[in-house]
Amino acid sequence: MPNDTAGRATDAIQTIGAAISIYNAVEIYVCAFSTFKRYNTLYCWSVLTCASGLLMQSISWTLVSYNCCVGNGLLVALATSSLSWWAMVTGFSVTLYSRLTIIDVPHVYCTRIKMLIIFNFVFCHLLTTMFTYGSRLIGSDFWVTGYSIIEKIQVTMFLIQEVILSSMYIIHVGTGYGDEMRAVQKATLYVNILVLILDLVVVVVEYLDLFTIQVALKLAIYSIKIKLEFLILRQLTDASDSYRKSTALAAKCNCHQTEAPVKSLKAIGMKSNALPEALSSASAVVS
Repeated sequence: MPNDTAGRATDAIQTIGAAISIYNAVEIYVCAFSTFKRYNTLYCWSVLTCASGLLMQSISWTLVSYNCCVGNGLLVALATSSLSWWAMVTGFSVTLYSRLTIIDVPHVYCTRIKMLIIFNFVFCHLLTTMFTYGSRLIGSDFWVTGYSIIEKIQVTMFLIQEVILSSMYIIHVGTGYGDEMRAVQKATLYVNILVLILDLVVVVVEYLDLFTIQVALKLAIYSIKIKLEFLILRQLTDASDSYRKSTALAAKCNCHQTEAPVKSLKAIGMKSNALPEALSSASAVVS
């Protein structure tokens, strides 16, 4: 009886996590297409890639976990689950990276971060996928034990990667600018503290070997994290609009103004007006 209860609780957590992820992924699609006026930017494509990964991962992993796929169907589900996991995790990291291109982060730092993302993609994604297939299809001790080890390593590596990306943004977004950008820096710090807490929960659950719960939490948390990205962009847009107004006023009275707080919101295809109210739920998370 206790095992049955624990199993039902795990199934419930998995279903809830997948449902939250699917709902948020659909909302991200709606908000992305109503927020961006150009779609051929790295930021836009990375956001949509992450959302697509969330959607496919939620569906495919649910099918695998509930043993809905056998034979060739299992191979297809595992392939879809692996590819969507790549899109979800690295898609989010590329979103954070592309955000660095609109503030004055030194080029050498951006290059090193790009190399870190590529290294983690090759080492963590490909190696974990190999052990995923081995543990599911072969099932020997080597593959099962290896999968358990590499899973913990990749969760930790991706956590470190996202902390570095977020820290670089927080450090440089308020450097040398006015009160508007310092306010963005402060708000971003609060958002990233929340995100770090959520990520640490995933890591702790992973090290407790609660794999199914960890996957469910990861799906829900990544969907929340990508929605919070829109909240940060809204603050950045508002700060940029405020700066343009103060620049126009300064031009009339021949006052000195510092350089723009962001290189160009057009670089990521953003509309200059406020983001849709559909993201009010994301704002509520950190309010």
